[in-house]
Amino acid sequence: MKRRTRLCACETLESRAMLSTAASDPPPAFGVASLAGVDDYGDAPLQDAAVTTYPGGVTVTDTEIITPTDAIPRFAAEPTISAIRTGFWLDPSVWSEGRVPAANDRVLIPQDRAVV
Repeated sequence: MKRRTRLCACETLESRAMLSTAASDPPPAFGVASLAGVDDYGDAPLQDAAVTTYPGGVTVTDTEIITPTDAIPRFAAEPTISAIRTGFWLDPSVWSEGRVPAANDRVLIPQDRAVV
């Protein structure tokens, strides 16, 4: 029996929204807006947040990715540590802070880097 190997690549939800359009279609126009308002208690003004709307009803804000069925937090929207090069997870020189990520860190591994 021949064993098959599958290779996977991670992609952002923003790029997945593009899968619904054919290659021959012109690129869709994305909407960008600014939100301002008050907090849940109605008293403190909120800071402006950029909002981008993609085809299929996907909206991306600074803190969430909102689909027709879910609101997904963007945990790494403000990372506390990020990979600065490809390497091993336990190698402190791979990380922006010069240390291995701790339990409460929000980790960002850019698309062009691999951490194993």
